[in-house]
Amino acid sequence: MPAKSFLPGLGLAFLVAVQQFATVGAIAQNDPWTSVGSAGTVDEDSKGIVVFGGPPESAAVVSVDPAKTGTVSIRYNVVAVDGVFGGDNYAMAVRYRDTGSSSRVIARLKQSNLTTGTVTTLLTFDSNSFASSIGYQTRSIASPCSSSLNFSDNAYFIDVDINKNSDSASPALAMLKVGMSLC
Repeated sequence: MPAKSFLPGLGLAFLVAVQQFATVGAIAQNDPWTSVGSAGTVDEDSKGIVVFGGPPESAAVVSVDPAKTGTVSIRYNVVAVDGVFGGDNYAMAVRYRDTGSSSRVIARLKQSNLTTGTVTTLLTFDSNSFASSIGYQTRSIASPCSSSLNFSDNAYFIDVDINKNSDSASPALAMLKVGMSLC
């Protein structure tokens, strides 16, 4: 008799566990690749002018030293996560600050073919295509429909250039996101 009363409780616990696992799996399929600005690999030529941090100080951003001008070049490795599969095309979102004509943020999603070594630029985000702002903004660009990423044959990365051409400019990169979308 104790075994019979134990089994219905076990069955209920099993169903709850299966439901929770299935929910987690469904959410993970939509998760895109993301990176904070401060997580990239800075080019050797940029190390003298790069600044990691705010404002705000808690932000994981990358920018050009306020006392200097020039270009900071950074590379971000894009890895295969569930959210970069299963749509009609891929898109890249960029959270950045471009304060005017003396600042600019350019992000290029690139593909490197494993067999040939050929590097192809798939998407180019240019902050000059949007209105400047003293605050951060998030903008997206997308590939043509019927486009997909193929991690079996290629590696993917994003090259970012943050340009500052005057002391009054304060461009910065806060976040990148790559994922699939529907046309």
